Amino acid sequence: MTKAPNNAKEVESFADPLFAEKMKKYNVNGSSFAVVHDGKEYF
Repeated sequence: MTKAPNNAKEVESFADPLFAEKMKKYNVNGSSFAVVHDGKEYF
């Protein structure tokens, strides 16, 4: 079982390659996202 990202740096390391792959596959020029935990912005 894969461990979930535990801090902002781990989220970034997980999300960057995932978004890059999907953006290239679906020809998307830009994107953004936020991670919110307990009502506070996490990333």
